Amino acid sequence: MIGIKRLLLLMAMILIGMVSNAQLEEMESSTAKWITVGEVKWLSNTKASLKYFVAKNDTTYLLYMQDEQKLKNNRDMTMRKYFSISYSGVNNTNDKLFELLASFFSSESRQNKKLEKIFTLGNKLVHVQHYPKLTAAAILFSTKENHIVFTEKELNKLFGR
Repeated sequence: MIGIKRLLLLMAMILIGMVSNAQLEEMESSTAKWITVGEVKWLSNTKASLKYFVAKNDTTYLLYMQDEQKLKNNRDMTMRKYFSISYSGVNNTNDKLFELLASFFSSESRQNKKLEKIFTLGNKLVHVQHYPKLTAAAILFSTKENHIVFTEKELNKLFGR
């Protein structure tokens, strides 16, 4: 009886070890070669960029964005705050994300100013809605902590379209 309990405990520990190893895998920094899909710049600053790298059986995307909120330091200088969202390319996530965001710029959606979409991207909850802008139609892409505004042209450039 004691032998069976020890065997079951050993098997459970091996299984837990296998699962936990899959969650964290350290890579050599030289092997992670990020490829830029698109980048949106404002003067010399990067407003947003989308990069990816392929590792084994999956593609990892990194959406790096400048928060719209401007901060001031103790010398009254404007500071830029950035945030990022990483997500897997499983099930064509990147193309689905572009289609979802681009759908706000369709002629039907432009008329519906109350349109909003809420979804998870990677491990972040994202909220997207129309944003009133004088020069062009725009969307507000928000997480719980940060937000950024994209025009249709910027969105296309970011996703390399």
